[in-house]
Parts: sequence; structure tokens; C-alpha cells
Amino acid sequence: MSTGPVGIAKLATAPAPVLRGDGACLNGTLQALGAGPKPMSGAALDKIRQDALALLGRVVQTYEAEVAPGEVGADGSVCASPQPPTKPCTGLLYGRIQSGKTVAMIALVAAAIDNGFRVVVVLTSDNVTLVDQTTKRFAALEGPIPLDALNPSAWSSDHKHIGKHLAQAGVVFVCSKNKTRLDALITFLEKIGAPEFPALILDDEADQATLDANLARNVRKQTKGEVPGDPTAIYTAVVDGLRKTLRHHVFLQVTATPYALLLQSVGTELRPSFTRLLEPGDGYTGGEYFFESHHVDGPEPPLVFVDPNESVELAQGSSDAPDGLRRAIAYFLVAAGAQALTDPATARSGQNFLCHTSQLRQQHRNLEELIRTYVDRVSDDIDAGSGDGLNKLHTAFDELKRTFPSVPSVDSVITEIRRRLVTRKVIVVNSEADAEPGRGLNLIIGGNILGRGVTIDNLIVTYYLRQPKVGQMDTMLQHARMYGYRSPLMHLTRVFLPPQLAVRFHEIHRIEQRLRRQLAAADLGKPIVIERTGSLRPTRNAVLDPTYIDAFDAEDQVYPIHPDLTLKRSEYEAIAGRIEALIGDSLSTEPQLVPIEFDVMLELVETFPYNRKELSSSWVPAAIGRVLERQRDRCKGRAYLYTRRMNRRRSMLTTGAVSGKELERLRNQDGPVFAAFRDDGKQIADRPANEFWYPTVVFDRQMPSVIVNVTSDDA
Repeated sequence: MSTGPVGIAKLATAPAPVLRGDGACLNGTLQALGAGPKPMSGAALDKIRQDALALLGRVVQTYEAEVAPGEVGADGSVCASPQPPTKPCTGLLYGRIQSGKTVAMIALVAAAIDNGFRVVVVLTSDNVTLVDQTTKRFAALEGPIPLDALNPSAWSSDHKHIGKHLAQAGVVFVCSKNKTRLDALITFLEKIGAPEFPALILDDEADQATLDANLARNVRKQTKGEVPGDPTAIYTAVVDGLRKTLRHHVFLQVTATPYALLLQSVGTELRPSFTRLLEPGDGYTGGEYFFESHHVDGPEPPLVFVDPNESVELAQGSSDAPDGLRRAIAYFLVAAGAQALTDPATARSGQNFLCHTSQLRQQHRNLEELIRTYVDRVSDDIDAGSGDGLNKLHTAFDELKRTFPSVPSVDSVITEIRRRLVTRKVIVVNSEADAEPGRGLNLIIGGNILGRGVTIDNLIVTYYLRQPKVGQMDTMLQHARMYGYRSPLMHLTRVFLPPQLAVRFHEIHRIEQRLRRQLAAADLGKPIVIERTGSLRPTRNAVLDPTYIDAFDAEDQVYPIHPDLTLKRSEYEAIAGRIEALIGDSLSTEPQLVPIEFDVMLELVETFPYNRKELSSSWVPAAIGRVLERQRDRCKGRAYLYTRRMNRRRSMLTTGAVSGKELERLRNQDGPVFAAFRDDGKQIADRPANEFWYPTVVFDRQMPSVIVNVTSDDA
């Protein structure tokens, strides 16, 4: 389909960039994707084209405004001027787990080549299998020179040829986040003259390895007056190496779990300044198909609950498969048998069971033996015509009928199971082993390596017990390998897990929904609020600057340590008039509590005086406003104003102004409370003081816990 140059709706005051939407690279690439081993429909290819051009429009607009004008786009010069960029240019492509982010990146790269970008670097996880997988997928690109950083011998001595054709065709490197490979790549980029051309750097799974894992430790050292250490090697290689070498570039972070990126301090190299939400196409099955309230409350398919103690049994080296694992295996065999009878083409590609209980290799070895022994027992019971294994198959058949009423007869399914058991493989996938699934029944066991980037086709059953003492939301969401384009498989699919883990997945799913809604209209120059759930942290603390990270919990009160003691009489009285107008009465010596509009509360937070020259703890109006804004819908717009007189003796209020029964009363409201305290200043003994006002926000008991980086351009 030829579209010609297209305009992208402008997001700022700059004109919308004009893009070429019918270039040879994009058209040829889409044609290759449509004819690949998994051919895509015309509708899917149209969506991919539209997504690629919409994202490229944002990339080009940002490049024009922050890097250099006139170099990229339909009429770009395709040359990088010597002028340094205004500031680091970092964006975020926020997809969902297994929703097509790689295809989106491929199409984006194709469109970028058509619009003047000549150097593309795709950074991937430092896993040979994943790098190879990504390289093969990027081979669909039509036109640019594709280079695999895992195989430098194929191109490192060919710099003259590559440099000669760079301006015309462009070059695309796929490189793992490995310091040695990155250093070699940077040297080669300089040799071929890559810094002279507009560049696009795609950081796949950007929250995983690129961030500086020494950040928190080094900040704490600086706070103590100690000499900080170096940043982590990958951070240095990417930020101080690759990004500085390709001086005119856009750095696009790609992930389904952006919590660590959004909690970076505003204005730093790896904090995105713009975002684009990638919406999945038809047939995608995410958390809404697995972990909505009705799934968890039932439980309803595809969820099946197991005893939480099974994780303890396995950790202690159980000599027999626990009941939930046996039920999961039995269900897998039944569902696989039913699929082989009703959809033999899919079944012949391999039928998969995923067992994810721990990151410990010893437990993987134990599970391998337990699963092999139990599957052999089921086979023996089928041959004998009786036994626990056969009973479990009949129970599993009843479970399958809940979502597959037209399933073939139980006898035909069991006959098919007997036939297919010959092909069964028990596979361990971890740092010690990386066996390939077969075309029959695959029972896959693993831990961390089965998280990011790994797609398990035809995944019928997941048995999930992973429950670390200190967990992270981003890690757990990445474990959701059951998500993806699995709509045709949902009548067979089941996830066996303890109830508390189902609740965790439910909460993470809801947090993901709310975060995506927040980012759809967010100003990324302001703090972004990340919700927390239970004992799970959003991400690892090591990559966050603790100086600027604040957590806000239900029932918290937030206040500045230092009031503004220099208010003029007219300023004090103007505030008094504003408060009186809101309470509808004159100020009294008695406490007064009244409902106010939510927007009024936000205005009070933004404008109320405090000493901005002194450290004010969590009182950062921009951050507090973002946190409160997140509560508007939950509170149905309810907010309150509380006011009374106070008489403090010191200029620092390290414990705030609300306590005891008063605090209990405010916490019990059905919305947040803005407290406005007035003081005549006469009792302040440690420094001169005028009359002053002092603000506090008290959150209600129902507020979800959140975390936020409190830096902002206007904080």
C-alpha cells in the first residue's frame, strides 16, 4: 500500500514533521513480514505501518527540536552537522508483555531508514540465544546492511565497503549489552564514519541492564562525604560511549516494564522525555484474560489454584511431585491430547508446559526428576487402566470441558495421550542448560532465563510458584509468559498457581492499566507516580537515586520541614481571605473541616507558602500534585480542607503539625485532606518570625501506596 509523505499530528509548538510513508525499506520490510514463517494479515500489516509512522513522527519531531533541524524526515539532509545537540534525546516505547514490540521496532527502523536515519543500533539482552533470535528477526529489513555484533569477524575487516554504502543504504547493528562487544562496536562505528550521520539507538528491555546499578550506592557515598565508585560497565559503555559517539541520535527505550526508567531523575540521560504507547493488535491476551477480579475470585479459567505450601515442599527437596504439580501435568496431557485431535497442525509444532518455581538450579534439577517420574507413572497407569495418574486425567478432562465443551471423548483423548507420550521431553532452561523444545510434548523447567524476551509458542499450561521474600513488580510481570497473541489457544490454556500469587498478578495488571492511562497524557518533565502492591517494590532500588525517591502510603501526612517565616502582613491576610471563602465562615480558634473541590486542593498544594530555600523533605508540590491527581477517580473527586491555629516554638517542624486523635480523624475521611495551619509566629524562639501559614496533606486510609521521583523542572 502506497501512502506517500504523511504528516504526524504535532505535540508541541513546532510544525508536524513530514515523513515518507511509502519508502522502499518500509514497503519491502512489510512485504517480508507478510510472507515470513508466520505470515501476517493485511490488517495487521496496516496497523504495523501506522504504528511505525506515528512513532517515527514523534522521534523526528524530537530530533528536530532537540538534536538538529533539517537532517531527518522526508526532505532531510541525511547528514549530522558538527553542532552538539541541545540535550540528551531519550524516548520510551511502552508496549505490553509479548505484544509485538520486536515487530514494531523492525517497522520503525525501516521507516527511519526511509526518512534519513543511516545508523541504527539495536541493543539486546546479553544472551546469545536472544541476540541470535533478534538478529534473525531483523533480517526482514529490506535495504540496510544488517550486521550481527555476535559475529564481528563477518564485518570488522569490511569497513571500507560498509562506509562506502552507508550514506545510501544505512546500517543496522544488533548488539548485546556486553561491554566487550559494545566497545568493539563503537570502534567500528568510528572507523566507518557513522558519527557523521543521523542515528537511532533502540534499547530493547531498556530497564534491565543499561541503568547504573551502582547509582544508589554511589549517591549514599557522596552523602557521607566518601569518594563514589564508577557507574556500572554497561551504563558507561552506552551513555558515555555509544551515545557520545553517535552525537546526533534519538535513544529509544523499549520495554513492557518501565518503572525503573520513569523513576530516574528528571533531566538525566536515561529518563525518557517523551513516550509512545504501543497498543497490541487483535488476538492479544494480556492480564485482562487471566487476572481480572472474576478470574481471581472464582477462580475461573484459565486460573487453577494450588496449595501455597507446594513451594515449601519443592524448596525442601520433595521426593514426590506435590498434588498441584500432578494436576497441572495431567491437565497439560489432556489439553495436548485434545489439541492434537482437533488442531493437529498446531500440535505438531510442539506443545509446551512451563514450570517456573524458583531461580535455583538445584531445584530445577529436582523438578526435572519429579516431573519425569510422574509422567512415567501416568503412562504406566494408562497402560494398566487404573491408578492415581489415570484418575487425575479424568479430573483434568472435566476441567477442560469448562472451556472446551465440544472436546472429543475422554477415551479418544487418553488414547492420543498414550500415542504422544512417546515424544515427551523434560527440558531444563537455565545458565547451565539450554535445551531446545521438540515437536512433541515439552515440559520446560526454568527460572530467570524464562523471563524477558523468551517467547514460548503454543504454551498450554503454566505452573507458577515463584515467590521471593523481596519481590519486584517488573520482574514478576516479565514472568507472565502466558501473555501474548494466544486467543486461539485460550480454550485450552490454564495457569496453576497459589491464590496469593494470583492476587499479586491481578494487582500488577491493574497498576499497569492505570500507568498506561497516566502516560497517555503525561508531561514527562513532571514526576510520574508509580503504584506499589503489597510487599513488592516497583523495581530494584540500586538503580534509583535515593535522594529524590519518595514513597507515599495510605494514612501518610506530608509536610515541609521549614515554613516561610517571612510572609508580609498582606500576604498572610490574602491567604486568610482565601481560606475563609472556602470554609464559608470566618476563621475560628476551633478546628474547621469542610469539603472542597479537588482542583481547589491541587491549587492549594501548588501555591501555599513554605521555605523553598531549605530542604523540605517530601514537600515537593509538583510531586504531591501528581500523587493526588492519581486519587481523583478513586475518591470520586472528594477532598477536604482542614484549618486551625497553632503555636510552634521552633522554625523547623520535623514532626509536622498533625498528631494523635486529630490525625486519626483526618485519615478516616473518604478523600485526601489539605490542612492549612496559621501561626502568629510569636512563639518561635530560634529565629525572627512573622505570622505564617503552614501546609500539610493527609492521605486517607484507602489510598494505594505509590513511589515517585520528586525531581521536576519546576520543583
